Amino acid sequence: MANPALTVDQIESHNDARAEALAEDYAALGRQLGRRGVDIAAIKATEEKRLEALGQDSYAALKLIRAAMHRNDVLVNDQSILNYWASAFFPVLEPGTFLYPSGSGTLGYALPAAIGAACAVKRSGEARKIVCIAGDGGFQYTQHELATLAQYDLPVKILLVNDDSYGVIAFLQRTMFGQTHEVALKNPDFAAYAKAFGGFGITVDKTADFAAAFRAAEKSGKPAIVHLKVDTNASTPGMTLEAIRAKSLASAKA
Repeated sequence: MANPALTVDQIESHNDARAEALAEDYAALGRQLGRRGVDIAAIKATEEKRLEALGQDSYAALKLIRAAMHRNDVLVNDQSILNYWASAFFPVLEPGTFLYPSGSGTLGYALPAAIGAACAVKRSGEARKIVCIAGDGGFQYTQHELATLAQYDLPVKILLVNDDSYGVIAFLQRTMFGQTHEVALKNPDFAAYAKAFGGFGITVDKTADFAAAFRAAEKSGKPAIVHLKVDTNASTPGMTLEAIRAKSLASAKA
């Protein structure tokens, strides 16, 4: 439990010191492995080649996001297929730059958490971007907080991955019960929703168009939604959700 006698500045100073110590520990580990002849660069290159071979849009999108961000920019996650990919494969280069609802897996976490991160960055005076990834279902738990972004001029960039459903829940229902129940969503025009608050909104339906859309969102200087439409049968590493289900059913019958 936090000490109630500590000020916010003291708590932040303590957290910064812990983050710096952790970064130094990792750097020391890297140097130690290097002295032992472990070629970290080669390992990373091999892993990247393996992931590229999967030919998955999710991994391609994460690469585009990482390339658009500086090493100390902050990525905030909700719960969607793309967030699961990010938890496994997004390169995190600095402490405190990858926020994820670990343990609870909470839908609706990302936007409020991104607001908190953006307020902290604004208070510090640092020039750091806050990028938020959410699915259409999870985003709508807290989408009204776009008003907060507008009210306080917080230029958070939201990548909203839309499959018009609670996609993972639908997959689990089909796998476990053979049918779905109340998972299809009637969604608003998310790009228009951002514009209604005076923000920037753009819709793309191909990952290849995402980079240009994200650059346009950054250039706007406003709170922004980049609305990316995806196939309802979204995929996990190397396999579509339906392929996973088919494999599971086949295994159960064996």
